[in-house]
Amino acid sequence: NFLTALLSLFLPWLSTPSTPVAAPADTSAEVVSVIDGDTIIVNIGGHKETVRYIGIDTPEPRREGVPECGGHEATEFNRTLVENQTVRLVADAEDRDQYDRLLRYVYVGKGTAEVFVNEAIIAEGLATPLTIKPNNTYASAFNEAARAAEADGVGNWALCGE
Repeated sequence: NFLTALLSLFLPWLSTPSTPVAAPADTSAEVVSVIDGDTIIVNIGGHKETVRYIGIDTPEPRREGVPECGGHEATEFNRTLVENQTVRLVADAEDRDQYDRLLRYVYVGKGTAEVFVNEAIIAEGLATPLTIKPNNTYASAFNEAARAAEADGVGNWALCGE
């Protein structure tokens, strides 16, 4: 969409981290597996890394043996977007979270067909925005996508009666 295309033009400027990072701030990676709706494992130059999507939170497909409402749907949607694909990973202000996972915005596809995965999952109503400063470059766009999903009654808004 237009917003994604516009943001892509400014992405290198917006996503340059303020401190050096161990993994490149903008790099390609092969998706090895999908953990859940907001976490994947990728191969970066022969090294496996767990990547946590910045700015979104999806229901857990496994929590104490009971899935949260929408957890399986978010995981499957994420899988359809990125499994066995080459993705572009873009950092924000912080490189890793407290669990040593890479924090990244994730893109799949090329050129005008490129999909901003973090935003797409919210737009489908399968995630809610999770803004943790200083990683908040797309907080406004994510909040707008969530409002639209709720208004349209899609994803978890339909599944979970929220």
